[in-house]
Amino acid sequence: MTSSILAVFERISFSLVEHILQSLAQEPETSLLTFVNQPKGITSRPDGRIRGSFSYWIETKRVQNAVRKSQIAAHLQALDAQTDVERQRLLVLTPDAEEPAALAEIDDERVAWASFDDLLQVIQAVLEPEGGWLISGQPVITEWERNLLYEMVRFLESEGLIGASAQQVVVVAARLALDEYFHHSAYICQPKRSFQPCDYIAFYAEGRISQYVPRILATVESIVLDEETIDARQDVDEGLRTRLRELVRALREEDSFRVGEAQKVMFLSSHDAPSTLILPHDIVNDLASETGRTIAFTQGQRYVPLERLLAAPATTSALL
Repeated sequence: MTSSILAVFERISFSLVEHILQSLAQEPETSLLTFVNQPKGITSRPDGRIRGSFSYWIETKRVQNAVRKSQIAAHLQALDAQTDVERQRLLVLTPDAEEPAALAEIDDERVAWASFDDLLQVIQAVLEPEGGWLISGQPVITEWERNLLYEMVRFLESEGLIGASAQQVVVVAARLALDEYFHHSAYICQPKRSFQPCDYIAFYAEGRISQYVPRILATVESIVLDEETIDARQDVDEGLRTRLRELVRALREEDSFRVGEAQKVMFLSSHDAPSTLILPHDIVNDLASETGRTIAFTQGQRYVPLERLLAAPATTSALL
């Protein structure tokens, strides 16, 4: 497992590896490499300097509750011996939904824990940055790197390492999607868009999260929304085929731009179905920058714990 992850890291750009590691260690504001024009020397001033002094150790576990305090302490002792390294980190990567108790007992700022769900979320943010590449501040990736990261995600899924945090809700930006949900009990988006494992979906529109939180019933990753394509698909059972036909018929009556286009379709429980969670009120977004400017809760997708959402706070800051 570890060798597979490292094999991907070896083949992608350093800036991308740095972004992933720093995000998992929850210190994205720092850089592993520094670039300085005309640094001051002892008796000279060269034109430039590129400098990096760091050591990131990674400990991975395949199963939950497998972290041992003695092993982590031994790793830290080994890091102590590296006296010539400025920045040291021990990244512990596990499938646990919460930080393992053994790590909570260790008071050392060099230790950082992340779940494989966290790794998945970082990769998703890299593949589909909110607001696009120009304003996300994330490294632009090549098609080769994109394919490698997709392969890593498929590997994590096949090994059963993600999904420990399935009791979470994906909150999607829903300028159009909320109305589509009320009309069609479905969420429609670009084909093969990736989501973490979730049972429920919530809609963020007009500065608030809707009180209606439907259950995800079935998903079709990619399909052209027309009757001929739907009838030709061999991997769709008859019940799902019927729902797709009904959806296309309704979209066609609305003269929707989605007809004839490849889409991902998530069928959801209706707004009045018993399986739909109905909060007592919408949750108003109150996130703001240091200058007081309002920040959208999400421009793409964001995940919140189900229990926090069910507590129905008045504002979105209570969800974080």
